[in-house]
Amino acid sequence: MDQFQDTGDIILEAGDVDISFTFTFTICSSATANDGAIPFEDTISTVVVTAYDDDNVNRTADIIVGTPSVSDQVVTIVMKYPVEGDNELDVVGKYRLKMIIVTTGGTTFDVDFNRVIAEGSDGFFNIYDLQREIHIKELDQQQRSSLYYIIKGVLNAWDRDTRRTWISTTHTEIHGSKDGLSRLLFLKNYPITTLTSVKIDYERGFGSGITAEDTDSYTHDPDTGIIYRNANYGKGIRHIQVVYVAGYTNINFPEALKRVLIRQTAVLYKQSQDKSWHVSSITQPGGATISFSGLRGGWTREYRDAVDSNTVGIT
Repeated sequence: MDQFQDTGDIILEAGDVDISFTFTFTICSSATANDGAIPFEDTISTVVVTAYDDDNVNRTADIIVGTPSVSDQVVTIVMKYPVEGDNELDVVGKYRLKMIIVTTGGTTFDVDFNRVIAEGSDGFFNIYDLQREIHIKELDQQQRSSLYYIIKGVLNAWDRDTRRTWISTTHTEIHGSKDGLSRLLFLKNYPITTLTSVKIDYERGFGSGITAEDTDSYTHDPDTGIIYRNANYGKGIRHIQVVYVAGYTNINFPEALKRVLIRQTAVLYKQSQDKSWHVSSITQPGGATISFSGLRGGWTREYRDAVDSNTVGIT
């Protein structure tokens, strides 16, 4: 059970090294009170920390750096992003910290913190990009957690608003042809990196018994997601299946769009910190005013323009 309900999630991103996180243990207010983790007038003497992954495998050496430090009732644990060979899927996910606490008075108890999240590097920007954008040198764990979830929200909104999936992944789409005359097929996602198969099945089962179309019977434009068939597809409803890989990685995602999304995330983070979701302008010290007149529901004009120019039409 997680015993730090008031502590935000700890987010570790690829590249994180020697990131310090603090855990504060409350001291009981009196000898008879039961309102703290540490006995009255006692302090923490030593802490032993063990880290486990979702499969309950001990991963202490992969995620914990050195030995935790103690100051009165505050424990500081230094962590790093776990690395295991070249397979990032082996490290992405949740981790649990088990702390065995020994107080100066001889009391021993253990606590769990099960909200350490090792985030993958499949996003187009990360917390460090936002730190540079908002000019913050150091972030506490609450700020890191807040930025992490705002980034996720912006990327999800970007996919939703543009009606396509931008991160590279495998797609299986079903199409049809009302008149049977068209030779063109417009896929929902692009750029295409791999066109695995095209199948035509009027029974719409698309099982192993259905032979994929010969690759010589069609060509495709990777940049637009359009498949050109040498003959028409035939009239039918949901009788065409296409399996393909499309989207961007954090390496080839367009830099101009990355800047738009970073600035959008920075605006939402700034609003969350200032609690200014419904404020049209803010007066700064010295009399200067920051206007949010270009915002619509928290979304910048720059973001909305980028959505308009990158949205897939309804098919």
